[in-house]
Amino acid sequence: MGRGRHLGELEQAVLVALARLEEPSSARRVYSELVSVTGRDLAIASVHVTLTRLADKGFVRERMGPGPEGSGRSVRHFSPTPAGFEELRSVRQQWLKLWDGVRLESQGTSS
Repeated sequence: MGRGRHLGELEQAVLVALARLEEPSSARRVYSELVSVTGRDLAIASVHVTLTRLADKGFVRERMGPGPEGSGRSVRHFSPTPAGFEELRSVRQQWLKLWDGVRLESQGTSS
């Protein structure tokens, strides 16, 4: 990973949630996916900021699309780029390697 392109925890979670949705999605939809899957309490504004940061890094693309039916307004829709999918594969492999061999039972240390 190049300097400035490293993904933080929330960036990873947002990018994975976006990939799970399998279609261009609004920040609100990504937020709903994150909350429903992780139960994590976060502000929707943090999802907006994170999606913009991911777009700046080239991991998602954004385009204007229709908003909620009957609203008559457009909203930004996001989707992972090929670089975003490649980054997800790389991050997943790094975590799998790191977890390989980890025992979660007590290892005889006292606290």
